[in-house]
Amino acid sequence: MEYSEAAYPTLQREESILDNEKFRRLAIARALAQAAQNAVVYALLIIVVEETTSGVLSSLLILSIIIPSVATGLFSGALADRLPKKLMIVSADLLRMTIAIVFFAWADSIWKIYAVVMAFAAAGELRGPAESAVVPRLVHFRQLAAANAVLSMALIAGQVLGMAILAPLFLKTFGPDPLYLTCATLFFASAMVVAFVPNLEPSSKEQDDASTPGVNNLGYAVTTQLEPASVTAAPLTGMGKHARAAWTILQNDPVSHMVVLQLVLVTTAMLTLTTLISPFMREVLDVEAENAIFVFAPAALGLFGGLRLGPLFARGQGNAAVVSFGFLMFLALLPLLGFVPELGAIVVENTPFGSQASRVLVAAFLAAPMGFAYSLTGVSARAVLHERAPAAMRGRIFAVVGVITSVTSIVPLVVAGAFADLFGIRAVVLLVSITSLAIGFYGYVWRILVKPALKEAPK
Repeated sequence: MEYSEAAYPTLQREESILDNEKFRRLAIARALAQAAQNAVVYALLIIVVEETTSGVLSSLLILSIIIPSVATGLFSGALADRLPKKLMIVSADLLRMTIAIVFFAWADSIWKIYAVVMAFAAAGELRGPAESAVVPRLVHFRQLAAANAVLSMALIAGQVLGMAILAPLFLKTFGPDPLYLTCATLFFASAMVVAFVPNLEPSSKEQDDASTPGVNNLGYAVTTQLEPASVTAAPLTGMGKHARAAWTILQNDPVSHMVVLQLVLVTTAMLTLTTLISPFMREVLDVEAENAIFVFAPAALGLFGGLRLGPLFARGQGNAAVVSFGFLMFLALLPLLGFVPELGAIVVENTPFGSQASRVLVAAFLAAPMGFAYSLTGVSARAVLHERAPAAMRGRIFAVVGVITSVTSIVPLVVAGAFADLFGIRAVVLLVSITSLAIGFYGYVWRILVKPALKEAPK
């Protein structure tokens, strides 16, 4: 079946994605909400570390953020497929605005902070699936990769504003309470930016067309083992059924299945590396952890490079091919981090740099293409899911992918530090590399060889 563009806006000319006012407002709202969210989380992490000096309690704070995303992700995805997307996004921001005020008024102990953080994270889950589901309604099919790149840039801008500017500034001057109120204001501003976007939802005819289960946005039939009524059932019951419906669609589409696998592996590997930055700086590079921003600044350049070039690559090769390229590039570079001392020794022999400077130079040199590969994988993977997900299932599919990523990352985040203490940072980096490559290869073999054989086997 040939692809039909009926589910997407008409592209009159090769216009910039930012010429689209509705999408531009969505990106601005994301940046505002991300700035507030990251400022709150970073401030709370600093407060917990300073008041407890406990790494376990700091990890518990991170888990308090991750666990609600697992518990409420599927529910949020089902709601996003049945309720107006604008209502979901605005409600999420207003809820977080209210919770930020609760931080100001009530969170005066560590355990109260944990309790409010879980509510804060759960409220944030309402936004993600709805935002992901509405993007294809705002931009043309050929602009999906560019749209995801812009939203990723908005996310990064929000992270920088929240973690690198707002939180440090307030904690060093006015204290956390004014920061919470400032973040509440940012959440309110984000909600209002989305609330006044005209015609954010599709027309009634478009909604009826989009609600046809079993057909994705490329016009391909997507086989599920569920009846149509169960695919579009009410969101308040049968969460397991909704999850199975979304997972079945992902499994039965070979492209989506491989893209999700690659995205989850790269994201988990990156999260694991992030938790090991401080010991990596001390053990491998022999520099203070506070200097990490200077060592890994090239990663940010690579990240922005991937956001800019990913949509261009996708025009020629397709988004799925870009995901695979980014995935393989990331896994090819990752184990080299474990050999930074050896690579640094080669630099010492051929340059005037000293041993420490050479190791830092090698780490910075590897950080840039790794950021580039990570960015290519993430942006293009989300574009593939936007292309291939049935319109009536977008919220649940993105929610399932988010839950899978969160669940997969819990164990590495918990055990990475302990493994690093026992076997060293380099061993953990190599283990993550080998494990990711093995799982990716197994997924490819399963998809190409094993599953077709199972389908053809006599019952």
